[in-house]
Amino acid sequence: MQKSEARESQKRSEKTQTVTKRGSFDACNDHSLCTTNDFLSPSFLHNNRISSSAMIALGLEGSANKLGIGLIKHDLTTSPPTVTILANVRHTYHPPPGEGFLPKDTALHHRSHILELVRNALADAKITPKEIDVICFTKGPGMGGPLTSVATVARTLALMWKKELVGVNHCVGRKSFI
Repeated sequence: MQKSEARESQKRSEKTQTVTKRGSFDACNDHSLCTTNDFLSPSFLHNNRISSSAMIALGLEGSANKLGIGLIKHDLTTSPPTVTILANVRHTYHPPPGEGFLPKDTALHHRSHILELVRNALADAKITPKEIDVICFTKGPGMGGPLTSVATVARTLALMWKKELVGVNHCVGRKSFI
């Protein structure tokens, strides 16, 4: 039984390494504790060929009934880096009265609105996808359906626009802004 568990653990580890090596980047080795400081470290910037004086990040958050798209600019010439919010657009799923929000309905809401919100965020920030350096998304914790919907869009945009992809732990991401 122990050999079986060890093999299963190794398979999960190999699968995670494969995913992070092809088309995405996970700033944290333990795949759970990521903060904004991890994305601004000299090793992250060097490894991802970000050498300009500023870095623009597109963030997608959809762990529950609220869907949010943000664009932030990090001025890397200051210490610590200065952060400017370029766009912060949101849309909330409201279930019928007397019902809670279900994962499948919330995921459908997010899929229906996310591309419009990305376009609105780009317009609000007055930038193009070419100017974005990294795409970040909430990888958990949260509701499975909405998280998967948002992660799929984030990965698709990262591949289409040839951008780095960073999964962020929702709880740690919030704490780093408090």
